[in-house]
Order: sequence, then structure tokens, then C-alpha cells
Amino acid sequence: SQGEWLLTSPDGRQWSQSPLVDGDGVPVGQIYAYSGSHQETIWTSGQTGSHYRVERSDGVYAAPLVAEYPDGIRYVDRLAVGPPGIAVTAEAGSRPDYGSTPEVRLTEDGYELRYNEPAGGFTLWDLSEGVPIYEFDFETLQGNTLPEGLRPVEDENGGSGYLIFEDPETGDDLVTFNLDDVEAALLESLPDPGDEPTPPPIQPNQPDLWVGWSVDGSAWGWQTLSAAFGLTEEQNEYAEVGLGVGEDFVIAHVRTYEVESADPPRGEEGDSAISLTPHPSRWFIAMAP
Repeated sequence: SQGEWLLTSPDGRQWSQSPLVDGDGVPVGQIYAYSGSHQETIWTSGQTGSHYRVERSDGVYAAPLVAEYPDGIRYVDRLAVGPPGIAVTAEAGSRPDYGSTPEVRLTEDGYELRYNEPAGGFTLWDLSEGVPIYEFDFETLQGNTLPEGLRPVEDENGGSGYLIFEDPETGDDLVTFNLDDVEAALLESLPDPGDEPTPPPIQPNQPDLWVGWSVDGSAWGWQTLSAAFGLTEEQNEYAEVGLGVGEDFVIAHVRTYEVESADPPRGEEGDSAISLTPHPSRWFIAMAP
């Protein structure tokens, strides 16, 4: 394998390519788009070795371009950012309400661990002083390592282990929580499934995806994929769309499939098998406003 390559084009017609390596010839890692948070932001970033960077324009890297999460959008599927704005494909709907998560509190040696305070995070509270010692929001907890001041310890007896909070001033152990107790409290706080209404049956055809555009991350324009790219209902259900934003244009790569269903052999139970044969790819270019 020759590794991954970066393909660039000034107009979506003439293309050049270069290997994704750093100055020492080491692969920089996967470049990808990331979206969504309970704080209602969207952005893009790329993994480059040991850190992240965001490409704002050709050869220029700066802090992430942050935008408000669009109203009426449940999930952002694909996202691209460039100098003139942001392009996305997304599903309509409501985002999860993190504020409705039950609040869980565990007390140990004069300290209280408060889950979902703030929403999606947790706080360690000093009960004697009436002040928070640590406060971690949802975003802080999304990394691959624990925030500074926390240390996990394995349980030699086969339990889930322990979570140790360190004194922020001295670094000494401050208080330890048994993760088995934490998990039990979280499970106990969940609502009884018998109290929840029965969800409606899944419809055979999923809702149409939307393609959206915003210059500043606040005002958005939307079209269904069917309307934007002239897809039939069957094509839309399995369509794959990639987006790219150039200096003054947006380019979309659209792939659809021929769908064939085959019933299971006689005497056997099961759903019909679905075979997807890709149609030739299509490219669309639109000038940015």
C-alpha cells in the first residue's frame, strides 16, 4: 500500500495529489470531520500525529471554526468547512436532552460526587466547605484520558476498580470512589422501562436526508437530498454524499445504488436479502453565495 493521499482541486475539475506525511516522511494520520456536542456546536478537525489541526484554507491552519448547531437537526452526518462557509448533510429531528438525565449523588468521606452537574459531566463537592473541588463538563470528558486530578486504580478482586481524586493543591489522594458503587447508583437512577411509552413501529422508509449551507454558522439554508440532486425515493434511501468547500464553491460527490431484493429460500424464515449495485458516481458543483 502507498498510504493515504491528499487530493486537492482549485475548481473541482483539475486535481493534484500529495502523500499525507509530515516533514520526516511519517504519516500524519487520518483526516476526518467531527460533529456535534451537547453544547450545540459543530466543527471539523484532522488528526496530525499527536495533535489536531483545522484547515481553514490552503496551507493555513488555525483554531477550529465553530458554528451553532442548526435548529431542527438531530444528527449531522457529513460536514465540510472552507473559507466561504459550512456545508453539511444531516437528519431532521430533535437532539437528545442531556438535561433530562437523572442526577446521581454519592457521598464518601465528606465529599459528594454529583453526576450530570453540569449536564453531561460531573462535579466533586466539598460538603464541609460547601464549594466544588472539581467540575468537568461533557466536552472535557470526551478525550481518551481522564482530566488532570483524576486517577483510576484497578480492583485486584475483579471489581470495576476505583476512581481517586487528588488534592488540586498538593497532589495527594483526596477521596476514593468505588466504581462498582458508582455504576450501581447510575443503574438505579434509570427510569423503569415499564413506565416508558411504547415507541412507534419503525417505518420501512427512513426520512429524507437534508443538505445544508451556512455562511456564518447561524443562518442556514436547506434542501432534501432528493431535491438537491434529483434522486428518486429508492435512490435517496441508500445515497452516499460527500461534500467539499472550496474558495468560492461547494462540490458534492453523490453515489446511488441499484437495489434488488431476494426472498429467502423456500422453507426458510428471515427477511429478504438486499443486493446493492453502485451506479456511476456523480459530481455536483455550486457557487457559494
